Amino acid sequence: MFRSILFRKLFMSIVVVVIVSSVALYGLSVPMIKKTVYATEEASAKTILNNVYELVDAQNSAIAAYRDSTLEDYKRQLKNITLIQESYIRAAYDKCKQNLAREADAKKNVLEEMRKFRYGRDDYVWVSDYHSVLISHPDPKLHQTDFSGVKDIYGNLIVPPMVAVARDRGEGYTSYWWRRLGEKEPVEKLTYSRNFSPWNWVIGTGLYIDDVKQEVDRRRSKMIEELRTLLKKTKIARTGYVYIFDSRMNMIIHPNSNIENTNFSKLLDPITGESIGAELMAVANHPDPMLRYAWDRPEDKNNYIYDKISWVRYYAPFDWYIASSVYLDELNSSANKLRNRVFWVSFGMALVLIALSVLYLKKMLVPIQTLSKMTVQVEKGNLDARCQVSGNDEISVLAAGFNRMVGELKSFINELDNKVIERTREAEEKNSHLQCEIDERSRISEQLETANAKLTTWVKELETRNREIALLNRMGDMLQACRTLDETFGVITETLGGLLPSEPGGLYMLHSSKNLLEIVAKWGDFKGCAEIFPPEECWGLRRGKAHRVEKPGMGQACAHIRTPPPFGALCVPMMGQGEVLGMLHLSFSGPEPDQRDDEHYRRLESMERLAMTVADHLSLALANLKLRERLQELSVRDPLTGLYNRRYMQETLEREIKRAQRASKPIGIIMLDVDHFKAVNDTYGHDAGDLVLKNLASFLAGNLRGEDVACRYGGEEFILIMPGLSLADSELKAEHMRQEIENTLRVKYLDKSLSVTVSIGVAAFPEQGGHADHLITQVDEALYAAKSTGRNRIVTAGR
Repeated sequence: MFRSILFRKLFMSIVVVVIVSSVALYGLSVPMIKKTVYATEEASAKTILNNVYELVDAQNSAIAAYRDSTLEDYKRQLKNITLIQESYIRAAYDKCKQNLAREADAKKNVLEEMRKFRYGRDDYVWVSDYHSVLISHPDPKLHQTDFSGVKDIYGNLIVPPMVAVARDRGEGYTSYWWRRLGEKEPVEKLTYSRNFSPWNWVIGTGLYIDDVKQEVDRRRSKMIEELRTLLKKTKIARTGYVYIFDSRMNMIIHPNSNIENTNFSKLLDPITGESIGAELMAVANHPDPMLRYAWDRPEDKNNYIYDKISWVRYYAPFDWYIASSVYLDELNSSANKLRNRVFWVSFGMALVLIALSVLYLKKMLVPIQTLSKMTVQVEKGNLDARCQVSGNDEISVLAAGFNRMVGELKSFINELDNKVIERTREAEEKNSHLQCEIDERSRISEQLETANAKLTTWVKELETRNREIALLNRMGDMLQACRTLDETFGVITETLGGLLPSEPGGLYMLHSSKNLLEIVAKWGDFKGCAEIFPPEECWGLRRGKAHRVEKPGMGQACAHIRTPPPFGALCVPMMGQGEVLGMLHLSFSGPEPDQRDDEHYRRLESMERLAMTVADHLSLALANLKLRERLQELSVRDPLTGLYNRRYMQETLEREIKRAQRASKPIGIIMLDVDHFKAVNDTYGHDAGDLVLKNLASFLAGNLRGEDVACRYGGEEFILIMPGLSLADSELKAEHMRQEIENTLRVKYLDKSLSVTVSIGVAAFPEQGGHADHLITQVDEALYAAKSTGRNRIVTAGR
């Protein structure tokens, strides 16, 4: 390439231009870069100082927020502890109101428990009466002490303000100075007090605020340590740093451990002779808080000839001066480094431009070389060779003319070849007739193969139908034998998994609320469908017949299908006695829509018929099962009250006695009889009597535990079986029910309000025997005794 005279001339011109441009760029940019970099380094030092200042301010704000938040949390804690103790006092008060305990004993027990209660750092709860007498205090010296005139170290009353705020507002906070339990020195204390008016008491508790102050001091010390660690890692330029001192010139944070935590008030400016700390504090109030002074270097001790700059900001909340310091020559070192980099970048760019010029000149000579190579190929007989040169210069025109000449030569040769091909085609036509006969025989063979394939398919379909019929017959037998819904769902899951092994699906049952369907069984990889949904989301249930969607976008998909299956779905409603029982859902599998044929659609029709058959079988089975359960329920329930009948009571009592004998647990038996029931019937009629029995039954059902059994024994008599309840507890339960019935049960009949009372007999296992009949006899005799001694009372068997 360098042999070309044109190449050498152009190359030398480009080299000269590149060198001159690089030198000019270097000479103009270096002074501006030096000035800009210095300003940037100075701004960086100020930014670091400002960031440290903002960090200190943020930490101070966080500590203040913590202090306020902690006090509010302590207030809530005091209130919650007092409310808990108040609930304990109120429970004792309620027992007194219910005549379950004497008021004097209850007050004494409550006050003793309050004196024993502790939490936190030996904190406690106190109780005062309205005369500021501490009737409950853990300190024996203060217990039962009159505090109406006691004051703290500042002359402020202690207890009377607490009593006053509680009585006036119901609750409130006060503060005073007091000592901790076991300590001598008083500390400021925050107290919450609350009024308990039924007994003329004020309840309260408090915390010592010095706990919060200690935590704030600890957090501030931790902040200083974290800030010290951060600032020791912070560098400005090469050796610059950030330090913090207070107005008394105590060095709080400094990267030099010999200076940190010392007083540098005697450290003087070597030029002015003034205290360097005083000069730093003075510039902190200037608009541009910068101090320039001469100082030594770590590697050149006591030689104060090096210019240094410090920027200072004052942070008043902590009385801190935050300063950043750096040597002046280090601010210029970055500019010097950048100057050297600019030189080497300019030198590199010159080399790159020279290399690019070589590539450019080389590209200009490539078309001539290409034309030369094409001439050689045509000479060797390659008439497809072309000179790939584009453009409108002289070289491009020459290449285009040469390409046309070679093309015309090739056309002449191709014309001779066509004549040879025409003769060859005539011979090939004779052979085509023979090929037609061969094709006809192949077509007949294919038809025979198609017929055989159809026959094979029909045989497989027949076998499938026989298998489906056998599974359906077995399913019908199993469904008739099912006694619970869970057994029915298990049979359906097993059967449909066998009938439709490649079609996942699920069985939904209508919930007892009659407005939600819930999945109860599923088979295959069933997903993408809601497990609970309202009937309105299913087109099959809304139409009352099977609803099929063959693929997404074809037909109305049900809303309960959250992720439409790619090959379509089927919903078959299940009906029984004119009511919706549930729905059977299938997700189809199969080929892509563009690969479906008549066979696929026949298969869909077959699966739809099969699903409808299964739905009919299942609907009948579910209807029969529900009817059976209803008949079972009617056989053990009293039709008037809805409670269990006498036969169910007898069976339950015998079963519970055997269970109690094994577990060594008691059973409580309560028999109730409505007082003067015959008078109600005679006065108001049997409708009023029936209404009394219904209301009493509802009351009994609502006041029993889950394991208890309420039964109508006959007429106006009822029996309650209460497993695990002792004789004493049964007596309390019976008395409580008798009082509630007398005080709260009112039967509204026409314009009358009928009050009800009951007589109650109580017995228990094993006290009154271990046989059901004997227990019934004992409790019946106790009931008779209650009615004979005046009614509206309870009598315990054997007493």
